[in-house]
Amino acid sequence: MPTTRRFTGLFRLADAAAELDRITAEGRATADAYRASRDLTAEGKGRAFAADHRRARWAGDLEEITTRTAAALDNLGGRPAAVRSKLLAPPADTQAAILAELRHARRSETIRAAIADNPANAARLIAEAESADLAPLVETLETLGGNSSSLVADAVERGLTKRAPEYAAAKAEAAKVPEAHAWLAAKVTAATAAITELDSNPHAGGPLATVPVGALGELANVDV
Repeated sequence: MPTTRRFTGLFRLADAAAELDRITAEGRATADAYRASRDLTAEGKGRAFAADHRRARWAGDLEEITTRTAAALDNLGGRPAAVRSKLLAPPADTQAAILAELRHARRSETIRAAIADNPANAARLIAEAESADLAPLVETLETLGGNSSSLVADAVERGLTKRAPEYAAAKAEAAKVPEAHAWLAAKVTAATAAITELDSNPHAGGPLATVPVGALGELANVDV
């Protein structure tokens, strides 16, 4: 892992993509120059390319970019759980939390009857709940349903997603994380081949390595 951060300040996924493309282009151009040399044998060209002092800098840049970008994507993948946990946190005020539990206890039979009638009612109950009542309500809903528990769980998610735009946004971003990880791996494969192989395959990383970062939508603007 790099001991210093060369890329400081605002650094987005789009910037990481530009740096990966730069490393790939510079590595390939350097390899082309060594292969075109008339002064060295093929073995000599390979040794000279391998010893080029720029390769160490490229490798350090590549490691930093890869580590930071992968960590940022992992954080995005875990963000829905963090937002959901915050959304369902009980009131910080002890008295308010107790009152919420008491209100919930009085309504528990109504809640159970609504779910027994239709598991999809979970979404409506969440939409109608006061913020302070949300935590005990969801806790109860997640224990109900019997054979329809998956339907209740789906309805709970729909209700929370509709109720909290920040939760909906976090889920939308997280859904793109696997695609972004695959894109990053392809870009890194292309860059690694470019700086380590004198005769690297120009198609290293496959078609995904040439996909522009804009294809990842809003993830392009994520800070890494």
